Amino acid sequence: MVYSAGGVDSNVVAGAVVGPVPEPEAFVPVDLCRHIEELYRQCVELGWINAPELAATVLTSLDAARTSLVSGRTEAGRGHLAGAVAHVLNATESGTTERVFTSEAEGLLTANISYLLDRI
Repeated sequence: MVYSAGGVDSNVVAGAVVGPVPEPEAFVPVDLCRHIEELYRQCVELGWINAPELAATVLTSLDAARTSLVSGRTEAGRGHLAGAVAHVLNATESGTTERVFTSEAEGLLTANISYLLDRI
């Protein structure tokens, strides 16, 4: 319920904010990888990814990274994560120079993936 100076405001808009969250007490790389996959999905929902079908490579790389980390293959996981960052930074729509990821999606995803890379 939202309150305004005149009482309860009947014109309420609900939403979510995608942004920083506190670091968990115990760092678990696989959990952060799952969180980044969820951030990717939220970026799609918010329209921050202009061509989700072209950007799906990032989600595939994140899934492969998570699978590698679960099986203890850290270097393979690092490779998949580095590939995901490169794709976010370089993805353009076919035949154009239009970026697939908005600056918001690019910043959110690359910051979180880079943080994970730094920690594993």
